[in-house]
Amino acid sequence: MKYLSWFGPVQSTVAWPERLRSCVGAFIGILAVYLAGKAIGHMTGMHVWILAPLGATGFLIFVVPSSALAQPWAALGGHVVSALIGIACVRLIPVPELLLPTAVSLSILAMFLLRCLHPPAAATALFVAISGIQAFEYALFPVACGVLVLIATAVIYGKFTRQVYPHRALSRLANGEAAPSAESSSLVDVDRVLANYGGIVDVNRQDLANLVDQIETIAYKNKLKQASCESIMSPSMHCVEANFSLESAWKMLRDKHIKAMPVVDKQDRVVGIITLGDFVLHAAVDFHLSFGQRLRGVLRFSNWKKSAKKVVHSNTVGEIMSSNVRVISADSNLADLITLFELEGHHHIPVINADEKLVGIVTQSDFVKAMLKILSIQSATEV
Repeated sequence: MKYLSWFGPVQSTVAWPERLRSCVGAFIGILAVYLAGKAIGHMTGMHVWILAPLGATGFLIFVVPSSALAQPWAALGGHVVSALIGIACVRLIPVPELLLPTAVSLSILAMFLLRCLHPPAAATALFVAISGIQAFEYALFPVACGVLVLIATAVIYGKFTRQVYPHRALSRLANGEAAPSAESSSLVDVDRVLANYGGIVDVNRQDLANLVDQIETIAYKNKLKQASCESIMSPSMHCVEANFSLESAWKMLRDKHIKAMPVVDKQDRVVGIITLGDFVLHAAVDFHLSFGQRLRGVLRFSNWKKSAKKVVHSNTVGEIMSSNVRVISADSNLADLITLFELEGHHHIPVINADEKLVGIVTQSDFVKAMLKILSIQSATEV
């Protein structure tokens, strides 16, 4: 079995919709080249009006349209320059043993210099040399015309199948974040790696940077999934019941230097949360009083509400707490917190156990500290 590894890595599996899209595209593309070439051939009286290597070009354009080797300039420039070099070699080199390898090698060199590497184009140079074609017009028709028809077909077909061609680097990553800019560290790092590698990588540098960023994001999320909420939470040392007095709750928040406390029932199940913001919100209802007067009014067990000139007295936590509170399980991973903190805008998340009883609270600060710790460990490992 070890000898099978000499044949290279196993290719990745492609989904059937993509297989069908590629095959149908190649069918339409080659059919368009055939019909256009036949029509032009009849008008010009030329008998050779289709180029065999265009089959390989069709493969690249429709199967791997994101490849740098499949882009319009690579296809058109590669075929045309290879055809011209092949014709020149036929005219100048009478020895077949030198003619064929010279035509192919010079065409590859020219494609390197013109930055239009396209593997099927080397076959064009070889075909021209073998056929003994000496007319430079051959580079225009059927070579250039055939390639242009194939490219045009790919562009139109791509619009209908949502497979954009020519390929452009994605402007956004899969997770919705902006793709790296030209000056980003990702592109700089990719350029350094490519410079050290020295070989040909058949991936656009922007796409390569995007892939690196996505891999890093996935790796980072996997790190987050390895840590539980229980490992970073603060134990539930400070919590109150709904009938707890506002004045006492305020003193606890102030004296313990905390910004939020879970509100629980007799069975330690979370029924709400009270924060500094709740005190500020209820102190700000009556706009005819100063903020200090309003806050003192709340702490004197009076929550002033401007409603038909009535005064509603509130003296317990349950009357001003936020009952719409999100909780998270102690064995949940840190990746689950991203949605709660970033997307839903929460700042304090009560943590519960399997019995749905309060065991702690996780804050944004706890989450940030955990992320920084993971990043520092990851950086140390990479070094």
